[in-house]
Amino acid sequence: MKASESLRRPGLAVILRWSGALVVLALLMVAFLSLPFQMFAVKTGSMEPVFGPRDLVLVHKGEYQQGQPISFTHYGEVITHRLVSVNADGTFVTRGDANKTPDPWVVQRREIIGGVVATVPHLGYSLVYLKSIPGLGSVIFLVVGLGFFWSIALEFDDEPGEDVKTAQLVGLASVKTLAVDPSAA
Repeated sequence: MKASESLRRPGLAVILRWSGALVVLALLMVAFLSLPFQMFAVKTGSMEPVFGPRDLVLVHKGEYQQGQPISFTHYGEVITHRLVSVNADGTFVTRGDANKTPDPWVVQRREIIGGVVATVPHLGYSLVYLKSIPGLGSVIFLVVGLGFFWSIALEFDDEPGEDVKTAQLVGLASVKTLAVDPSAA
Protein backbone atom coordinates (compact mmCIF):
# COMPACT_ATOMS: atom_id res chain seq x y z
CA MET A 1 0.00 0.00 0.00
CA LYS A 2 1.24 3.46 -0.84
CA ALA A 3 1.51 6.11 1.87
CA SER A 4 -0.71 8.46 -0.17
CA GLU A 5 -3.55 5.90 -0.12
CA SER A 6 -3.54 5.74 3.68
CA LEU A 7 -3.69 9.54 4.05
CA ARG A 8 -7.37 9.61 3.18
CA ARG A 9 -10.25 11.07 5.12
CA PRO A 10 -10.97 9.39 8.45
CA GLY A 11 -13.56 6.69 8.24
CA LEU A 12 -16.71 6.33 10.28
CA ALA A 13 -14.94 4.04 12.76
CA VAL A 14 -12.34 6.71 13.56
CA ILE A 15 -15.01 9.38 14.01
CA LEU A 16 -17.03 7.09 16.29
CA ARG A 17 -13.93 6.22 18.37
CA TRP A 18 -13.12 9.91 18.88
CA SER A 19 -16.73 10.79 19.67
CA GLY A 20 -16.94 7.97 22.19
CA ALA A 21 -13.67 9.01 23.82
CA LEU A 22 -14.87 12.61 24.16
CA VAL A 23 -18.17 11.50 25.71
CA VAL A 24 -16.34 9.29 28.23
CA LEU A 25 -13.96 12.15 29.07
CA ALA A 26 -16.88 14.53 29.62
CA LEU A 27 -18.66 12.02 31.88
CA LEU A 28 -15.50 11.49 33.93
CA MET A 29 -15.09 15.24 34.38
CA VAL A 30 -18.70 15.64 35.56
CA ALA A 31 -18.31 12.71 37.98
CA PHE A 32 -15.04 14.10 39.34
CA LEU A 33 -16.49 17.58 39.86
CA SER A 34 -19.51 16.21 41.73
CA LEU A 35 -17.41 14.46 44.38
CA PRO A 36 -17.22 16.15 47.81
CA PHE A 37 -13.44 16.45 47.68
CA GLN A 38 -10.98 19.16 46.68
CA MET A 39 -7.20 19.05 46.28
CA PHE A 40 -4.75 21.74 47.33
CA ALA A 41 -0.99 22.23 47.42
CA VAL A 42 0.77 22.90 50.70
CA LYS A 43 2.93 25.98 50.14
CA THR A 44 4.96 26.25 53.35
CA GLY A 45 6.59 24.05 55.96
CA SER A 46 4.24 25.13 58.74
CA MET A 47 2.66 21.66 58.97
CA GLU A 48 5.86 19.60 59.02
CA PRO A 49 6.37 16.73 59.76
CA VAL A 50 2.75 15.79 58.90
CA PHE A 51 3.07 17.28 55.43
CA GLY A 52 5.61 19.58 53.87
CA PRO A 53 5.83 22.14 51.13
CA ARG A 54 4.75 20.89 47.67
CA ASP A 55 2.60 18.10 49.16
CA LEU A 56 -0.92 17.56 47.85
CA VAL A 57 -3.76 17.38 50.39
CA LEU A 58 -7.18 15.89 49.70
CA VAL A 59 -9.87 17.79 51.58
CA HIS A 60 -13.39 16.52 52.31
CA LYS A 61 -15.58 19.59 51.81
CA GLY A 62 -17.58 20.61 54.87
CA GLU A 63 -16.36 17.72 57.03
CA TYR A 64 -13.92 18.49 59.84
CA GLN A 65 -13.42 18.13 63.59
CA GLN A 66 -11.27 19.63 66.30
CA GLY A 67 -7.71 18.30 66.21
CA GLN A 68 -7.81 17.56 62.47
CA PRO A 69 -5.80 19.46 59.84
CA ILE A 70 -8.20 21.66 57.85
CA SER A 71 -7.95 23.81 54.76
CA PHE A 72 -9.43 27.29 54.87
CA THR A 73 -9.22 30.58 53.03
CA HIS A 74 -7.49 33.60 54.50
CA TYR A 75 -7.33 36.78 52.40
CA GLY A 76 -7.83 34.76 49.23
CA GLU A 77 -5.13 32.17 49.98
CA VAL A 78 -5.82 28.54 50.92
CA ILE A 79 -4.04 27.58 54.14
CA THR A 80 -3.85 24.12 55.69
CA HIS A 81 -3.36 24.12 59.48
CA ARG A 82 -4.63 22.10 62.41
CA LEU A 83 -7.96 23.07 64.02
CA VAL A 84 -6.93 23.68 67.63
CA SER A 85 -10.11 24.94 69.30
CA VAL A 86 -13.46 26.65 68.89
CA ASN A 87 -13.99 30.02 70.55
CA ALA A 88 -17.22 30.93 72.38
CA ASP A 89 -18.22 33.22 69.49
CA GLY A 90 -18.05 30.30 66.99
CA THR A 91 -14.72 31.27 65.41
CA PHE A 92 -11.90 28.75 65.12
CA VAL A 93 -8.29 28.81 66.33
CA THR A 94 -5.74 27.14 64.04
CA ARG A 95 -2.02 26.45 64.24
CA GLY A 96 0.60 24.94 62.00
CA ASP A 97 2.20 21.86 63.61
CA ALA A 98 5.68 23.35 63.13
CA ASN A 99 4.63 26.65 64.77
CA LYS A 100 4.92 27.22 68.52
CA THR A 101 1.94 29.55 68.80
CA PRO A 102 -1.55 29.60 67.31
CA ASP A 103 -2.18 31.64 64.18
CA PRO A 104 -2.64 35.39 64.88
CA TRP A 105 -6.09 35.32 63.25
CA VAL A 106 -9.34 33.48 63.85
CA VAL A 107 -11.11 31.53 61.15
CA GLN A 108 -14.81 32.00 60.44
CA ARG A 109 -16.97 28.94 59.72
CA ARG A 110 -17.65 30.21 56.17
CA GLU A 111 -13.87 30.27 55.47
CA ILE A 112 -13.37 26.56 56.23
CA ILE A 113 -13.24 24.37 53.15
CA GLY A 114 -13.00 21.05 54.98
CA GLY A 115 -10.81 18.53 56.75
CA VAL A 116 -7.74 16.87 55.28
CA VAL A 117 -8.35 13.16 54.68
CA ALA A 118 -5.26 12.21 52.64
CA THR A 119 -1.94 13.56 51.43
CA VAL A 120 0.42 12.75 48.56
CA PRO A 121 4.03 13.89 49.03
CA HIS A 122 5.55 16.23 46.42
CA LEU A 123 2.54 16.21 44.08
CA GLY A 124 0.98 19.54 45.08
CA TYR A 125 2.74 21.86 42.63
CA SER A 126 1.89 19.54 39.75
CA LEU A 127 -1.73 19.94 40.79
CA VAL A 128 -1.39 23.72 40.87
CA TYR A 129 -0.06 23.61 37.32
CA LEU A 130 -2.80 21.26 36.11
CA LYS A 131 -5.51 23.46 37.67
CA SER A 132 -4.28 26.41 35.60
CA ILE A 133 -5.45 27.14 32.06
CA PRO A 134 -2.03 26.31 30.50
CA GLY A 135 -1.82 23.10 32.55
CA LEU A 136 -5.27 21.90 31.55
CA GLY A 137 -4.57 22.90 27.96
CA SER A 138 -1.33 20.92 27.92
CA VAL A 139 -3.08 17.79 29.21
CA ILE A 140 -5.84 18.11 26.61
CA PHE A 141 -3.24 18.73 23.89
CA LEU A 142 -1.27 15.65 24.99
CA VAL A 143 -4.32 13.37 25.02
CA VAL A 144 -5.61 14.62 21.68
CA GLY A 145 -2.12 14.43 20.13
CA LEU A 146 -1.56 10.87 21.30
CA GLY A 147 -4.99 9.86 20.03
CA PHE A 148 -4.34 11.55 16.70
CA PHE A 149 -1.02 9.78 16.19
CA TRP A 150 -2.55 6.48 17.32
CA SER A 151 -5.32 6.90 14.71
CA ILE A 152 -2.74 7.61 12.01
CA ALA A 153 -0.78 4.51 13.00
CA LEU A 154 -3.93 2.40 12.79
CA GLU A 155 -4.73 3.81 9.35
CA PHE A 156 -1.31 2.73 8.04
CA ASP A 157 -1.80 -0.79 9.39
CA ASP A 158 -4.57 -2.35 7.27
CA GLU A 159 -4.54 -5.75 8.95
CA PRO A 160 -3.26 -5.65 12.52
CA GLY A 161 -1.36 -8.79 13.36
CA GLU A 162 -0.50 -9.65 9.74
CA ASP A 163 3.22 -9.81 10.57
CA VAL A 164 2.51 -12.17 13.47
CA LYS A 165 0.48 -14.48 11.23
CA THR A 166 3.28 -14.55 8.65
CA ALA A 167 5.86 -15.30 11.32
CA GLN A 168 3.72 -18.12 12.69
CA LEU A 169 3.33 -19.66 9.22
CA VAL A 170 7.07 -19.44 8.55
CA GLY A 171 7.72 -21.01 11.97
CA LEU A 172 5.33 -23.88 11.26
CA ALA A 173 6.90 -24.50 7.86
CA SER A 174 10.36 -24.72 9.37
CA VAL A 175 9.13 -27.12 12.05
CA LYS A 176 7.63 -29.38 9.39
CA THR A 177 10.87 -29.50 7.40
CA LEU A 178 12.81 -30.49 10.49
CA ALA A 179 10.47 -33.31 11.36
CA VAL A 180 12.15 -36.71 11.41
CA ASP A 181 10.80 -39.41 9.09
CA PRO A 182 9.90 -42.40 11.34
CA SER A 183 10.54 -44.94 8.51
CA ALA A 184 14.17 -43.80 8.22
CA ALA A 185 15.05 -45.06 11.68
